[in-house]
Amino acid sequence: MQHPSNAVFLNTVNLYRIVGEGKLGNPKRLPELVRRLRPDITDTRLLVLFELKPDNEESREKGREEAGRYLAALNEVVEPDKKLVGGTDFEGR
Repeated sequence: MQHPSNAVFLNTVNLYRIVGEGKLGNPKRLPELVRRLRPDITDTRLLVLFELKPDNEESREKGREEAGRYLAALNEVVEPDKKLVGGTDFEGR
């Protein structure tokens, strides 16, 4: 909502669609099981991914691990100039 011109995908969209519709690379390069993963928020214009969790250390650690897996999978198949990073600051609902 805060960035209406950005191409933002929410957790109802899997990595296969994010790579393809976000014009990041060839989604067919993703392994079958990885294609189904769904990060909480992926902005393919800013090239940032968020995994939202409750605000406590255990949940934050779990979120960092999940985001790391998503980023590793995405960055294996995206074009070199479209590598994504993990977001560290998010405000909104």
